[in-house]
Amino acid sequence: MLPIRVTLYEDRDVLVECDYLFNKSKIAMHITFDENIWSHSFFKRMMYIYDGILNNFKKEGYNEIYGAPLKGNLKAKKLAKMFGFKDWFENNELYLMRMEIN
Repeated sequence: MLPIRVTLYEDRDVLVECDYLFNKSKIAMHITFDENIWSHSFFKRMMYIYDGILNNFKKEGYNEIYGAPLKGNLKAKKLAKMFGFKDWFENNELYLMRMEIN
């Protein structure tokens, strides 16, 4: 079954999407923003948005989510770690991170 991409949040600065995978049994997060806008206040705002999204996932019964920063993009990997993702899987083509939702 193909993934279903859903927009979770969008404004002029940021787009947060998720892919529901494997018949909606897994979730992969995608965050897109212009890196020139990055600041401490932007990070705090993103954490507020992100907390709301995670709470909704918990209510839907999910206990983990995945992220896939572009392989070799150290900024994306660092950002994912700031949001709580941990290294999970890597091969020649793919880099995956995982976060448990408690």
